[in-house]
Amino acid sequence: MTRHRLIRKVSALAILAMSFAPVSAMAQANTRALQVRACASDVSSYCQEQMSASEAEVGQCLLQNRSKVSPVCKRALRPSTL
Repeated sequence: MTRHRLIRKVSALAILAMSFAPVSAMAQANTRALQVRACASDVSSYCQEQMSASEAEVGQCLLQNRSKVSPVCKRALRPSTL
């Protein structure tokens, strides 16, 4: 899957999730969208197999590969995962 397709797929899921989210959850959805953009290439490089799995499995994969994950992704995930 190309980086562009990955970003489009994840962005579509984020938009769908935001359309069902209450207003109080909008900040959380914005944070998730930022994390997706920041980590798209890392997920594509290190967690290709987990992309069709749950978000938790992708997060676990990034955690297992934290020594290889880009600084931008590490910063985006710091509060929740890394």
